[in-house]
Amino acid sequence: MQVIPFLKPDSFQLKLPASFIMLHIFYILVSPKCKKSAQSRGRKLYKVWKIYAQCPFVEVNIIATVSKKWQPRKNHTTFQFLMSMYRLILTQITDPPNKIQEYAIRVNNAGGRDEKLKDLPPEIEDLLIDFAEDDLGYGQDELVPGFEGDLEASSFYESLGNNEEERRKELLQMRKERAQWRPHLYQALQKALRDVRASKYEKSDNTWSPSNKQKRKIVAVPEEDIERTSNRQKRKALVEAAEDNIEIVDDETCYRCL
Repeated sequence: MQVIPFLKPDSFQLKLPASFIMLHIFYILVSPKCKKSAQSRGRKLYKVWKIYAQCPFVEVNIIATVSKKWQPRKNHTTFQFLMSMYRLILTQITDPPNKIQEYAIRVNNAGGRDEKLKDLPPEIEDLLIDFAEDDLGYGQDELVPGFEGDLEASSFYESLGNNEEERRKELLQMRKERAQWRPHLYQALQKALRDVRASKYEKSDNTWSPSNKQKRKIVAVPEEDIERTSNRQKRKALVEAAEDNIEIVDDETCYRCL
């Protein structure tokens, strides 16, 4: 297994198979604590992912779009995979395509923001976050703290272990991982939209060209950068975790693209 450095090793390290096995549209991303279950559950997406929104947003089948058009680089880090996927999706969801450049995802206490930019509709933002979460293997309703269904009647829950103790332990672990993922997914979407706004759209051949500023290298960024994600997203993850007494472990370092 090839280790992709993303989060500090003693909290939540991800691994990517050297063969880069494709799961519909995404790569298998595995936590060492649940390697077996993550690989087995990641064989399919659990929900239908389509965008239905008002103009200028158009109806898009996200799975079909990404599986046909996304060509990620094999040497990318996990965070770059997320950004690359989101950049493609964002260039496909408005008509005309460059309308997406009129939108932004706001960060807290960000001075000097461009008031001409509109907020990306929350339903679009949430759908894209939930989509990546589902493809990582955390899209099942049973993983949402406060799930009101009957776990004993859930085939997914039954697959988590050979007995009740194993199943409960694995469920809590997956809920914890799901909560840890959300701020990183949000940050990847935010930075991808920033890249798209900086890109040049050629209407004649319907292509996008990155700006010179988008030539990037991987650098370590202090955890406080993650803290600038929106209150709405972080509060949602923290509230869900609190419902199951899950401790959110902050990472000392993450990796971003500049």
